[in-house]
Amino acid sequence: MVKFKKHHSKNYAKRNRKIFGWLLFSLSGLVMVSFIIRFSFIMLTGTVDGVDLNQLGTSLHSIGQVIEARRGTIFDRNEQTIATDALSYKMIAVLTDAWSPIEKPIHIQDPEAVADVLDEYLTMKKSEILDKLTSSAAQVEFGADGSNLSYDQKNKIEEALKAEGLTGIEFQESQSRLYPNGVFASHIVGLAQSDSDEEADNHHLEGVMGLEHHFDDLLSGEDGVQHYQKDGDGYALPNEKEQREEAVDGMNLHLTLDRRLQVFLENVLDDQDKLYHPANMSATVMDAKTGEILATSQRPTFNPMTKEGLDDTWQTFLTEHEFEPGSTLKIFTLAAAIEEGIFNPNEFYQSGQYRVDDGVVNDWNRDWGTITYLEGLHRSSNAAFVKLVEKMGYETWKSYLDRFGFGQLTGISLPNEQMGSNPFNWELQKANTAFGQGITVTAMQMLQAMTAITNDGEMIQPTIVSGISDQTGAHREVAITSKGQPISPETAHQVLEYLAQGVESEQGTAIGYHTEGIRIATKTGTAQFINPETGAYYMTAPNFIYSSLSAFPSDDPKYVVYITVQQPQLIDKTGGMIVQDIFHRLKDRLLMKEQSLVAEGDGPQPAEVVEMPDVVGLSVQEAQEQLNNQRLTVIGNGEVINAQLPKPGTTIYYGERLFLQTDGPLTLPDLTGWSRNDLLRLQEFIDITFNFEGEGYVNEQSVEPGLVIEPGTTVSVTLSQPNRFETETPPDELWNESTFIQGEVSNQ
Repeated sequence: MVKFKKHHSKNYAKRNRKIFGWLLFSLSGLVMVSFIIRFSFIMLTGTVDGVDLNQLGTSLHSIGQVIEARRGTIFDRNEQTIATDALSYKMIAVLTDAWSPIEKPIHIQDPEAVADVLDEYLTMKKSEILDKLTSSAAQVEFGADGSNLSYDQKNKIEEALKAEGLTGIEFQESQSRLYPNGVFASHIVGLAQSDSDEEADNHHLEGVMGLEHHFDDLLSGEDGVQHYQKDGDGYALPNEKEQREEAVDGMNLHLTLDRRLQVFLENVLDDQDKLYHPANMSATVMDAKTGEILATSQRPTFNPMTKEGLDDTWQTFLTEHEFEPGSTLKIFTLAAAIEEGIFNPNEFYQSGQYRVDDGVVNDWNRDWGTITYLEGLHRSSNAAFVKLVEKMGYETWKSYLDRFGFGQLTGISLPNEQMGSNPFNWELQKANTAFGQGITVTAMQMLQAMTAITNDGEMIQPTIVSGISDQTGAHREVAITSKGQPISPETAHQVLEYLAQGVESEQGTAIGYHTEGIRIATKTGTAQFINPETGAYYMTAPNFIYSSLSAFPSDDPKYVVYITVQQPQLIDKTGGMIVQDIFHRLKDRLLMKEQSLVAEGDGPQPAEVVEMPDVVGLSVQEAQEQLNNQRLTVIGNGEVINAQLPKPGTTIYYGERLFLQTDGPLTLPDLTGWSRNDLLRLQEFIDITFNFEGEGYVNEQSVEPGLVIEPGTTVSVTLSQPNRFETETPPDELWNESTFIQGEVSNQ
């Protein structure tokens, strides 16, 4: 038995070795065959797991450099630049010596001395600069203070450091957006800035607001790329053919804005903002026939170059701000009533109040007695307009609101447009829409609806973009778009006539808009809005939205002007007067422009916008010659100019009042015909104080012209409106059109 077991064991081991050898050979053969098949596949296809080996090899030995597309330029209607590409620089401080060659250090060696130099050019405190320069980081940046530097700023810093023999400050070049006009329809034009991809080799400009955002794809273009071969050390190989795909630059935008008018509007709103500090304010000038927006702005606003004010509001009031318009909406109630044949200007009605369902609509003064509907229009009677809407029927009235585009997008080329709301659910709310309450609108909707009044009944879509062009100059214009015919030409003309009569009426709320030599169609408004803390309407001044919607000349309108001012601080004027002042400055500017156009060909015309020269040190005669064609006021009886307003380099306009002070004793000029704004500017310029009585323009002054006055003198002036009819202006606290109180609409 033992021998048998041993023999069996030897045979078993031998057989196992054979099996193992055969399996090993077979496995090796399979591996070899698989390798041959895989190698053959790679040789035939040139790919591994879908990766092209040729391309991979090329990429490992080639460099791809992005050719940045140039972002398109934004122009005004006269091809003046509003936004364009520019190079900017970011300042970096190198703190580590690890990157510095021994023979030529590139890092900060003297933090204190470098901080002294940078302190002259940065707004941050020297201690903050020094903290950065002495940190433990390898390199540091200086935030917004050291970013978006111009070439001139960069060059000045470099020269100052070089003069002191200081090292360690480097500048990184990047594309940036230049807005040469600063605050200039900022929410409309918008903002483009570098994208937030910190790991990207290049930072694209991306539109984040306004037209820059809405047309971002069109403005951006497409980047190109340049490929060339590199050696093992990463250097470009000489004499190698490069592959290049050219960038496609972005398209240019051409706007309807007029740069000169826009700059003027910005200055007007700045003046009012400084004086009355409203919660918000907006003003827009539109071509009455084409719907082109010629100028528009708002407060608060921001400077796209410095980003100052950007956090105050990102909302574009023109298209995104929804509000109850108040009595300016009566323009369209009137148009509907005339179109329906129910407005009889000579028909009498009882003013004061009118009961609707379970509520009461009150007039702002409670009662004028029995008056005509035309007088009711001029006095802005709520009761009159509710009666008219009841006569035509609420559904008919609603159809006119729809025809005029309320509750619908205008379709203007701006992002985030809102459509307002018009619930039209219950009787009192339906009635209130007759005088602009219980319905919300945007300023753009009001402007669009007004084009039906100024354009023979045809409503035109407002436009802000007039065309686009490419870098070759090929241009495509944006066509005027009709939005239908809400009313007939006859109705449109009649509305303008009735509104103009209201401006000329001693009983009219718009009498302050009267201007000698030109008829103006205006409807004023004082609208309530909701107190977010109580959920109810504000009840007292100045917590209203004061507004006016105007067209002139009324017989054939060229311009529409819409102004809103919310919650101004009423120091010396009513809210309506603030709106009125803005209108008159814009109107005077537009009429001056028209007169300039008419006078062309009659000899050289003064420039509308020039830069204020430096005349300090010149004789009075030399200054007068240099400032020819300007409204110049010389203060003092000296011979040499020692102070001026505006300052040198400031933009000034033809017809703007300029002040020069001589080296002689202080004398008071003849103030006859001066506006309150003129006096306030003079008060800023010299050390005197004015006491005001009345409104309008100066017709009396307590100190005779030419008399020598001492610094600190108080001068009393009386103002009146010699070229306008005078009337008693209702107190602002009576001007809230109506207030919901437990189902009743009442006035303060």
